[in-house]
Formats: sequence, C-alpha cells, structure tokens
Amino acid sequence: MRIAISIFGRDQPGIIAALTKQLAEYGANIEDASMTLLQGHFAMILVVSIDNCSMTELEEMLSSNHILSGLSLSFSNELDELSHGEDEHKVAKYIFHLAVSDTPGIVARVTEVLGTHDANVVDCATRKNNSTGVFSMILDVDVPLLQEETIVEELSVAVDNFSGDVVFQRVDDVDL
Repeated sequence: MRIAISIFGRDQPGIIAALTKQLAEYGANIEDASMTLLQGHFAMILVVSIDNCSMTELEEMLSSNHILSGLSLSFSNELDELSHGEDEHKVAKYIFHLAVSDTPGIVARVTEVLGTHDANVVDCATRKNNSTGVFSMILDVDVPLLQEETIVEELSVAVDNFSGDVVFQRVDDVDL
C-alpha cells in the first residue's frame, strides 16, 4: 500500500532520523519526499510504500515516538497511480527564479500567468529575508510547448515592475 504522510511542527534536531528509522523498521520504502523549514517550523510530506502494517498501525507507531509526538501528523492512502503518457513529451522544462523587494501578490501574479496557460509548477520554494525585505522564489515549471512563447512574453510583462532580479530560463534535461 502507498501512503502519503505530512508532518508539521516546531523544528528540533532528529525529526527525520526518528521518522525514517521507524519507517525502515516496518519495511517502508520512501518513494518521494520533500522537507523544508517554514518560519522555524518543520514541514515535510512524503510518500511511502509499506505492506507490513495497516495505515492505522503506522499512525499509532509514528505518533508514539517521543520526538514525533509533538508534531502534527496526517496520513492519506488516496494515491492513484500516475500514467506517464504522451503529454510529458509536449512540455519544456523551465526554472523561474526571482529575488525582489517583497510586496503582496508576487506569487499570485507569477502563478496566474503560468496557470492561465496550463503550465504546471512541479516544485516551489519561497523565502523572505525579514532583515532586508527581499523575497525569493524558485519554481520548476513544465511549460506546454504550444504556450511557451506566450508564457515567456506575459511573464516578462507581469514581473516588469518588480524591483530586483528575475530569471525564467529553459533547461534541457541534461542540465537537470
């Protein structure tokens, strides 16, 4: 069975070690994971495959760990198999990076252009430096080839009045 686990709470040393040790003890295989700190809080989501226990047993096991017990844990087994069809060959891989003076609506302005033209953000990271007021964002984006030129043009208009550096660059698979 495949299970998605999300974890959130005050950061402390040893969270990943405690989590992965217990998962390994139950024979779980980590298929995908992402972790970050959000304003000093630990945030992680991962997908594991496990056949040696039920989702309820896994929840009880992880919740009883003293390092994990103060964290918010949620579980879902509603993971459909993804098909890798022809559409993945009809996109260009892009990296979007900006480091600009922070103002409300930066993420909305950029992602509205992308979403309007069916570009898919496959990874997103943002940070704000509170002492300098600089907001940075990095996006990995799958851009439909038929919309590529339009997206590049509309993004350049959307970010034109940002004060700072903005880059939207196509990357070859070899570059990744």
